Amino acid sequence: GALRNYAFYFNGNKQYISVPGVTVFDNTTNFSVSGWFKPTNFTENNRSWEYHWEPHLSGVEHWVAAGINTSGEMYFLINNGIPVSNSGTTTTPLIADTWTHITFTYDGTGVGDAGKMKIYINGVSDTLVFTGTIPSSTPTWGTSENFNIGTNYQVTQTDSFLGNISNMATWSSTLSQANITTIYNNGVPGDLTSLSPVNWWKLDSSATWTTSWSIPDDGSASNVGTSN
Repeated sequence: GALRNYAFYFNGNKQYISVPGVTVFDNTTNFSVSGWFKPTNFTENNRSWEYHWEPHLSGVEHWVAAGINTSGEMYFLINNGIPVSNSGTTTTPLIADTWTHITFTYDGTGVGDAGKMKIYINGVSDTLVFTGTIPSSTPTWGTSENFNIGTNYQVTQTDSFLGNISNMATWSSTLSQANITTIYNNGVPGDLTSLSPVNWWKLDSSATWTTSWSIPDDGSASNVGTSN
C-alpha cells in the first residue's frame, strides 16, 4: 500500500497490509469491523479484509472476510469448517471511486441469518442476501494467520483491493445502531476513542516508512501492521 492523503492506496496487484496477533475473531460469538472504502472499480473481486485459520484442507475453509464483488455489492462471510460459503451480500451496490463507510457486525446469538450478520452502508443497515447458514460462533481451528487488509490469505491478484482504505477498526462486541451512527459521523471520519476499539488502524500520516510502511494500532491491542 501507499499513503495518499490520509488513506492507504492499494493497487489491486497484491499490495496489502499484514497485521499479526489479532485475536478479536477467535472462537467468539460477537465482533464488529468498521472502515472507509473507495474502490476504483469493480472489474475484479475487491477483498477488503480477511482473517484465516490454518491448516487449509481441500474444500474446507476456516475464515472471516469481507469484500466487494464485481457488481459493486459488499459481502461478509464466515466459514466455520464446511465447504459452503456462509455469507451475506448487500442489495445496495457501492459507487465506484466514492468514499463509503462500511460496518460489519456479527452476533452469533442472533435469531436467523439476519439476526446474526449485518452490513451497514454509511450508517444504514442494508438488506442482505444470504448463502449457506451463518454459524453461531467463529472457528476454533488450528493456528490463526495474520489479519490482512486489502487481500485474501493467499494474496492473489484477482482477490486484491484496488482503491483506497482508511480508518479500519475492530471490536469484540456487536456494535449498536447508535455506535455505528457515531462512527459514520455524517460522512467524516472521527475519533473512535470513546468507543474503545480493540484495533484501530487509522491508515493516515501516523504511519512511518523505513523499508515498508509501519501502521500503528491506536486500539487497546496495539497490533502494528506492515505494508507488503
